[in-house]
Amino acid sequence: MSITQNGFESLCAKFFTKDTADPRAALIENLGRAYRDTEKLPDEGDEALNDHIRFAFDRIRKALPKVISKQFLEMREIPVPGNSLAFNFSEEVEGFHNPMATMTWEEALSWVESDRNIADFLRLDPKTAVTEALAQRVEPDQKVSLRDLHASAIIAGMRSSTPGQLTVLGLEGNPGIGKTTAVVSYLKESDDGFLFLYVSPRVIINDDVTGNLARDRLTHQPTGILTVTTNSKLIGAAKAWYETQVQAGTVPKRKVDSAVVAEGVDDLKCPDGSTLIVDPSQKETLESAHIGSRNRKSAETERQDRMEDVNRPGVLKVLSITTRSLLKENPNVNQVVLTAAIQGYRELGSDKSTLTALDNLFRSPASDNTGKQERKEFAKRIPAIVVMVDELTGDGAGVRPHQIAGDGRYVLRRARGRLGNLA
Repeated sequence: MSITQNGFESLCAKFFTKDTADPRAALIENLGRAYRDTEKLPDEGDEALNDHIRFAFDRIRKALPKVISKQFLEMREIPVPGNSLAFNFSEEVEGFHNPMATMTWEEALSWVESDRNIADFLRLDPKTAVTEALAQRVEPDQKVSLRDLHASAIIAGMRSSTPGQLTVLGLEGNPGIGKTTAVVSYLKESDDGFLFLYVSPRVIINDDVTGNLARDRLTHQPTGILTVTTNSKLIGAAKAWYETQVQAGTVPKRKVDSAVVAEGVDDLKCPDGSTLIVDPSQKETLESAHIGSRNRKSAETERQDRMEDVNRPGVLKVLSITTRSLLKENPNVNQVVLTAAIQGYRELGSDKSTLTALDNLFRSPASDNTGKQERKEFAKRIPAIVVMVDELTGDGAGVRPHQIAGDGRYVLRRARGRLGNLA
């Protein structure tokens, strides 16, 4: 193991080799030499230790922006270890607008530029498009916040989508500005069928999205929108947790290899497949269960064992297959939300990728007639597909709404009618 200030890494170094230039072995050697040559402090050298801490503190302070570094000078004493510390810093930022600060309608709309490219995209004058969306959120005699203005720009962009075409919006803004909230609000107000796929690396945010769409915020009653979510921890714990319930005699014996959380629909009919379908109240219990090992050991000889990886179904594959089954069992459902915690996109070879698993929403491939007919039937029932990939790169606090159409931090795609191969 290589343990450095940058973290810890497994090197798998081969020390007994004729190739003395092995970089992994050289790194281990250099780390050992650095450790031996490091200045050691005496066990009771409190004063010397304080000097080291003061030196490190000053180096960090000087590396900070000047406006913060100068305020640090007011901290005459180093905090005592184990004690709480509260110290406030402030900085004046030019050109920043508080997202919650309000303004008049006239001032808010003056920020929306009538750019020709955006007008072509919206097929409407940008100010007119944003005003129409804003009027559904804010009364004419009320003040407008930047958060409301951003949301209206997003909704105007989503309204511009054309049946049978792909629309791409890039949304940029600091956390909490309301990017995801605007999309969720738009979908909750929709009467048409839709499939909303929301992916982000954070499980907590995914749970917020499904919770907001599955239940009314005031009454907490189901909205009729089917939400399905899962993560690797739920999938990994499903088998062991279910086997415990079988042993307790509370559930019948059956093969279980994964789990999802589904809600939003009263009297939801669940298929008896290998995926366990639980409600939010069971989610915490399931996640706290023991997760089975990812490895399987088998004895080859008296002195030799073989370790093999245990293949588990992927998050998107589990979501897709389960959603297909739920839609079949509940023919009246035409609004569906899928959320998944995904850390990145990978090419898997043989023309497959992380997203290829979405093909499992359909039984047959898009290349044959059965698959094409299956997708046509799906499009009649669910004509809109919205995909939101959250938390990509960068950040832009206080960005004005006219910039939203051109920036690429968040990607939202909406296609109606012609589905083709979903992946």
